[in-house]
Amino acid sequence: MARTPLLPTLSFLIGSLFSNLAYAEPPKTIKLELGSAVTLSELAVNTGEQHYSFKRSQRDGEQDLYRRCLDSDLEEAWVFVRYSNMGEWWHEAGEDETEETASISPIGKLLTPPETIEEVYPYHFHRDKINGKGFASETFSLKDINGAIITAYIVKSVSPELLKKSGFKIVVASGIYTVKVDVKVLEDYAALKETIDATHSSKALEDYATLKGALDAVCSSKALKCYATLKEATDTANSMEYERWKITLGTSEFDYSPGNRVNFPRLNQVFAQRYSSGAVKIEFVPK
Repeated sequence: MARTPLLPTLSFLIGSLFSNLAYAEPPKTIKLELGSAVTLSELAVNTGEQHYSFKRSQRDGEQDLYRRCLDSDLEEAWVFVRYSNMGEWWHEAGEDETEETASISPIGKLLTPPETIEEVYPYHFHRDKINGKGFASETFSLKDINGAIITAYIVKSVSPELLKKSGFKIVVASGIYTVKVDVKVLEDYAALKETIDATHSSKALEDYATLKGALDAVCSSKALKCYATLKEATDTANSMEYERWKITLGTSEFDYSPGNRVNFPRLNQVFAQRYSSGAVKIEFVPK
């Protein structure tokens, strides 16, 4: 069988980097327009223009998200922050919510002053649904990894130290993935790419000294190590997306068919271990 063109590049992975109500029944979806003021009984998908913040424990919020995996028609994103002076808060931060994805809005303003923040975790959930012949929704996608990279850069831009107390979490019906990004590796790539681009400029081609300096930088051990790490990350992402496609066909070694649901947590742990890399570390904790 010919492999489908599910091959993201390094530029795809990093190109977008610099880019409380008392309800009898908890609402699954709400729509907050500008000027609205609401209180919620639990975390809900918000399709309106105004984001909301909700004082709620991390554990209770995660239980809400497990329910959203099962009953929501749309995906959504939040940022959980534990403040030293205000306790635990969930900030709804999703945009362009669809049945398959939700992008995350800029979150830097939630993280100041950084010295009051003990932990920060962006969260995203996957709707529990079958894709073709398997529940690929139980696994993380390339878009999830890209979201983890973007938010890692945002957190680091506020405070490098804060990044040590952060990670990107993906909630699925059987548990939670945590993605940790090595931003230093990605920054090394940005510097390396700039150097490589310089070798293709007309000035570099006209100026041998500039060209030689650029080529020497590309061939340095640091640059080569950086390239090797990023190539590993890209190859891993390619393989992961191909495996997710096979899950939908029912041909993957990962049996995510409806009759094997009891084994999903174990499969997720293996999937996370296999598709971690030097630049992106992924762990799964069962529900």
